[in-house]
Amino acid sequence: MSRVTYIIKSDTACALRVNPANLVEGRMDVVLDFAVEALRASKEAEVYIVMAGCGEYLVHIRGFEATTTELARALSTGNIRIERGSLRDVLRALQGRGVPLYYLHESGRWIGDVDVPRDSVGFIVGDQDGLSVEDEDMLGSFGIPRLSLGRRPYLSWFIAVILSSILQRRP
Repeated sequence: MSRVTYIIKSDTACALRVNPANLVEGRMDVVLDFAVEALRASKEAEVYIVMAGCGEYLVHIRGFEATTTELARALSTGNIRIERGSLRDVLRALQGRGVPLYYLHESGRWIGDVDVPRDSVGFIVGDQDGLSVEDEDMLGSFGIPRLSLGRRPYLSWFIAVILSSILQRRP
């Protein structure tokens, strides 16, 4: 399988308050579960977690296999770097590298009808609340099309597993 980049954005998770004993606070569990499953699904995956619950911060993870709690510990102890950054910063960097990006949303075009690039591709998802209207407008300004895994909303971590399966089964 090709290099897959996953981006999850949360307006509730706070990068400055990662508590492995209480991941439900700010729904940090949602973004970390997504990252764990995305990284578990493919050795070639990289994940950007964009957290805006207390300022704009991002985490870039590649080649890290762990449980959600282990990932939370690595973030809370500084073993994985948290830096200032926004969704816009991630999109600019990835488009600058020539990575085609898609926004996964139930109102998008069915992924099976799209010839998704095989060598490098990126997928953007929202947290438990989805992306804000402002974020969706920004994705539109970047020319990022919507793709769908179906008409129903899924838990974020399900999306990583389902998407990986679809990408691996392509002829």
